[in-house]
Amino acid sequence: MNFNLGLVGHPDINLRIKEIVEEHFKSLTLHLVGVTGEEDLEEGLKRVQRISRVCHGILYTARDIHYIFNNKLDHSIPNIYVEGSKGSIYRALLQGSYHMEADIKKVSIDSLTHREVVEVYEDLGIDSKRECSIKIINPSYIQRGFIEEVISHHLKNYRYDNSLCITQISAVRDALKKKGIEAILMEPQREQIIEGVNNLISRGTLGGERDSDQVAITINISNLKENLIINSSHHSVVLEYNRIMEEVFWFAERVEGAYSSNGSKSYTIFCNREAFEHETRHFSRLSILDSIAENQVVYTSIGVGYGRNFKEAIKHSVIASIRAGKERRNSAYVAYETEKLAGPLLPSNDVSDYSSVIFDSRLEHIASSSSINIDTIYRISSALKECNNYTSSEVAQIIGVTRRSANRLIEKLEKGGFVECICKKSNGSRGRPSRIVRFLF
Repeated sequence: MNFNLGLVGHPDINLRIKEIVEEHFKSLTLHLVGVTGEEDLEEGLKRVQRISRVCHGILYTARDIHYIFNNKLDHSIPNIYVEGSKGSIYRALLQGSYHMEADIKKVSIDSLTHREVVEVYEDLGIDSKRECSIKIINPSYIQRGFIEEVISHHLKNYRYDNSLCITQISAVRDALKKKGIEAILMEPQREQIIEGVNNLISRGTLGGERDSDQVAITINISNLKENLIINSSHHSVVLEYNRIMEEVFWFAERVEGAYSSNGSKSYTIFCNREAFEHETRHFSRLSILDSIAENQVVYTSIGVGYGRNFKEAIKHSVIASIRAGKERRNSAYVAYETEKLAGPLLPSNDVSDYSSVIFDSRLEHIASSSSINIDTIYRISSALKECNNYTSSEVAQIIGVTRRSANRLIEKLEKGGFVECICKKSNGSRGRPSRIVRFLF
């Protein structure tokens, strides 16, 4: 199936996302709608209405654009915006500190909650209450003139204490730049873009199956994080299992379903399709995955199965949960048929913790010298805490790309002197031997 994806956002960000999408998804056709400011809204709304007739899903590049368009349009197809992440905030602070030599303890930042920003500073070991001056701007996206309002607040904060201006709104960045203020645009990260497209493909692919009215959800606590279990008391592990059981109960209530327990590590929820898709907003969010994923002791695999009857739905949910278990992380898969699976669906907060390396200028140098996304360098650097030597297949798994892409990345790093080949590992009588490389950072 060729998937038609609408991409709506600032033209510059659309082009960046287009490159990432075309690199990772081959059977996909993009329909771009550029929106630079409020003056483009009316034309943008008309274009989105037109492409909605041929698209299977629409990806908005930012929260503000998504809110505005959803307030004015009645979407008949799945639509989401690229979720922000801690990685986006870390990167913005790194840019401000390293490239602009700004004081990151004085920031003016929009479109985020105070809690989201404070958590990043806590991760960095900075007391945001005592050491920082953080000004949060949360505009009402549905009010006309909200962009001018955001610009005005940033200007006020900048003039007050020379705050570092960080925005998620392209038009705000452009306007501040015209006034001689270098603002940082928090662009969506590669991982969030790929996850968003996978989400839409899952929902768009599955949306056509209308004859399966029953839903079964199998939840397996299958992969224990053994290193954390060892350091946790028996009491804390039991509390986690009880918390998960409570989350299962409340999710069953929300989908007007029933649930059964198959021991402390497996649950099944039964409900009808209409209630399930209403709760999950047609797969735009799977709240039970987010809430269960908050724990740090276990991995949870969720399988959603559709069927003409509950027997068929249970069969498909088990198949989907087994596939989710192979991800070795909190994830979910959806199955309509034995051979038709979609996923993975991931928790909205499933991002890597880059706080320990965020201000290491070596990594910025490696990324720029090798023409590699800095988030990819962060991800590799985090893995190097456990081991310095990896095969290309292992590198591919770490950064979430194909082995061929991983080999190209290794070659770039090798040219820059950041990787060395230490030996070759035979794959048997057929095929080229796999290299084992050592990372030198």
